[in-house]
Amino acid sequence: MMTARLLASGPGATNGHTAAEMVARKISQLAISRRDLARGMAAQAGQEVPEAVERFFAAVAKGDWPTADRLFQQLLALHSAEPPSPALEAVWQAMRELYYTAEEASHWPAQKLLDYGSAVLGSLKPGTVYVGGTDPGRWIPTLLNETGPGERHMVITQNALADSSYIDYLRFQYGSDLAGIAPDDVKKGFDDYLADASKRYLHDQEFPDEPRQMRPGESIRMVNGKAEASGQVAVMAINELIFQGLMQKNPQLSFAVEESFPFRSTYADAKPAGIVMELGRPGDGAGFSSELATESVGYWRNVSTELSKELDMEGAEYARKTYSHDASSQANLLAAHNYFAEAEETYRLAIQMWPDNPESVYGLADLMSRTGRREEGLRLADEFARNHGGH
Repeated sequence: MMTARLLASGPGATNGHTAAEMVARKISQLAISRRDLARGMAAQAGQEVPEAVERFFAAVAKGDWPTADRLFQQLLALHSAEPPSPALEAVWQAMRELYYTAEEASHWPAQKLLDYGSAVLGSLKPGTVYVGGTDPGRWIPTLLNETGPGERHMVITQNALADSSYIDYLRFQYGSDLAGIAPDDVKKGFDDYLADASKRYLHDQEFPDEPRQMRPGESIRMVNGKAEASGQVAVMAINELIFQGLMQKNPQLSFAVEESFPFRSTYADAKPAGIVMELGRPGDGAGFSSELATESVGYWRNVSTELSKELDMEGAEYARKTYSHDASSQANLLAAHNYFAEAEETYRLAIQMWPDNPESVYGLADLMSRTGRREEGLRLADEFARNHGGH
């Protein structure tokens, strides 16, 4: 049975170390690990690691965050130049991962960070590929996965699969253990999306009186007869297609996701598993039982209860926002499987954790509309919009 474990043993002390000391040590360990990855990728590309990059890794390893931040911002400006330096491009993903992991760690109370990362990793079956979505859901499990005891999971993000440099980074890390990571797979994702988007765009132009096929927020334009896409909706749709191909090419692997943006094509065969969603193979969705739905709601009740005890803790808002987002994601999944009562309670629990969360409020409003309570849903959404400046 799933239980919410937000508190580790005691005040975060292990082998005489406080939680803050443990997090600092883990950041230092990750700095050394990512420095070694960067050196390996630079050598593979026939490049030398820039001296400023070496100093960045050294500063993070020493805990000198002001120096590390200053160096990263300088290197970020250089990386944003056109064209970027080949030497900097070769090591950029390793640098970026370290920087944003350390930055995320600076926001959270140390014990809450350790608890959240442990909750995610503790939800994974052996051999599972973990797919992080939000910043906390990506960076914190990366930190604990790379620096803790036990099995090392392959960790990827749903958000960067359309980025060829990120694909190179995954290939260097995981090699043949994760098939289907290649430039051709990225190109296929782009091509398939644009082919589908152009058909839907032309349909809406030619048949304006029929239901629109373009998705809310989707930005498509035709240039010389070819579709061009921009914006988050299009990028995430491409990421989703690439991810579908990745799962198909790795039938021997299990996947679990903490999503930032819903990949609804995975919902039919997905199940809640603690704080994450376990992604099944086609046909596996039959395992999503009413008992599992009830268990999932119980998990989030426990989470909400534990968080309510720590409302005044400095930095606790980061934990509340993150857990609220993850609860909303699982409410979406419950609703997709027609567990409407369980989905409604989970949305409400997400609102309790973070009342300003638009995902949970609008998700609940949409659920009300779909289940014959349209006016109630509209009132809920309108009230939230009025109180949050038209959010």
